[in-house]
Amino acid sequence: MFNTGRRHHHRLLSLIQLNKPSSYTEAGKVAFFTPKKIGKAHDRNRVRRQMKEVYRKDLQSRQTTQLWIWLAKPSCSHSTYENIHSAMELLALKAIDQNR
Repeated sequence: MFNTGRRHHHRLLSLIQLNKPSSYTEAGKVAFFTPKKIGKAHDRNRVRRQMKEVYRKDLQSRQTTQLWIWLAKPSCSHSTYENIHSAMELLALKAIDQNR
């Protein structure tokens, strides 16, 4: 599944953009992955919570009918909320612009 679709990269995060089958009528879906390379469970949970919050506040309304998979990179573990926010904004804009 990760091999298909388009990938967009940033030093903190990656975004994988998958097209859904035409028979699939639901709105876009999103998934958040934080690998163990990030650190202990509390570090991974913090990064995942921050990514979900950014998506909920700013990006949810922009997503089309695609599946977005957000992958945190190890450098994300020491980043602030603002850095994660700007990285996700940039990747979302790339994904949306490439769809047009």
